[in-house]
Amino acid sequence: KIVVAGGLSSTDGRSSKLLRLNADGTRDGEFLAGSTFNSDVLTVAVQLDGKLVVGGYFSAIGGVARKSIARLNADGTLDATFDVGTGANNLVYAALIDAGQRVVIGGAFTQINGVARNRVVRLYGDLQPVFFATQPQSVTVAAGSPATFSVSLVSVAGTSQPEFQWRFNGVNLPGKTAATLTIPAAFVANEGGYDVVVSNAIGSAVSRAATLTIAKAVPAVTWPAPANITYGTALSSAQHNAATPVAGTFTYQPPTGTRLNAGAGQVLTVVFTPADLVNYASVTNTRTITVLRAALTVMTRPSSTARRCPPSRRLTPAL
Repeated sequence: KIVVAGGLSSTDGRSSKLLRLNADGTRDGEFLAGSTFNSDVLTVAVQLDGKLVVGGYFSAIGGVARKSIARLNADGTLDATFDVGTGANNLVYAALIDAGQRVVIGGAFTQINGVARNRVVRLYGDLQPVFFATQPQSVTVAAGSPATFSVSLVSVAGTSQPEFQWRFNGVNLPGKTAATLTIPAAFVANEGGYDVVVSNAIGSAVSRAATLTIAKAVPAVTWPAPANITYGTALSSAQHNAATPVAGTFTYQPPTGTRLNAGAGQVLTVVFTPADLVNYASVTNTRTITVLRAALTVMTRPSSTARRCPPSRRLTPAL
């Protein structure tokens, strides 16, 4: 059968912009496109399944908005599953179906559905390639904290279910096949680039890479305020008693065993050095202590009761 399109004003006494003829040249009455276009049809391409892709001046078919590009079912009715949104922003002069059954159109347009496409564009019909609506974002987390990356896709009717594969520095992560990737506890070994390959029946697309950066965790160090001590008391574990759940060592200044001078507001300092310096940062804390004056003890020497006689009064024994 033959499909005829153009600026036809009438055929067989009936208005039409698109019609189909039987082999003998008579009009095919089962083809219903007829007068449904509000303006001229300039090009027609026939798919293997008998559907027709049409382009031209029109902006509506049977009252349904279709700007310069549409697809009809084999009987001429509008195929509602093929919708190019706002369509072409100018005339479509030519259309063809490529070997992959995708639609290629040409014309005076510079945009298709609001996307810049100058004069020639390929459409995907019932299947659409992967388009990212949101990309994974770089994150910085403390060591041991969770890290999450995610993407979302532009939703297109009729598109096959996408498949996801997350990668770390270009290497597939086994089992990470959802739109969201979560690392429950991230450490320095997890630092690097993360992206995702999304595939469907048309092909695949790779997201941009997001970077995971690990900030060293700061250990929580507790150190009770020390009680006053008396001058002469050496610093000990009673004052040097900082604690943390992270493995490491404490260094105190002044060191244990020091006897401070009397006075208020004297500064004690502790430096905590974690055993794992890759994931944890060192911590410095200070406290103040008051050293009270010691009580003064006065000791007296015992006095002598014996008295010596002056030389002038010494007695000389008689002969």
